[in-house]
Amino acid sequence: MDTIYAIIYLPEGETLEGTYAQQCLAHIEQHGYTLYSVLYDWDLINKTIDAGPATVVVVAREEHLDPRRTPRVEFVGHEIRTRVRFDQKETRRIGAHHRRPRIIS
Repeated sequence: MDTIYAIIYLPEGETLEGTYAQQCLAHIEQHGYTLYSVLYDWDLINKTIDAGPATVVVVAREEHLDPRRTPRVEFVGHEIRTRVRFDQKETRRIGAHHRRPRIIS
């Protein structure tokens, strides 16, 4: 298996000991990536990705990303996921194992 190198992007002022960095490190470990660098500047991330070998950027929170950066990354909003979950719960059929038991006479 090829090694996948990841960059952690942190907002200016965040430290490696902080919660966001720790979340990113845990994500990298869970996915089997190798940490390549921790960067605080999106332009530098683009240059680093272009130069290789890093191919993944890990960000702790969507709001840490500057919406004006390129490439632009978009996330499916929480409100859409919530609505889908709600609709699925409302329309799913209840199987026999979920029904209330009845007294058989």
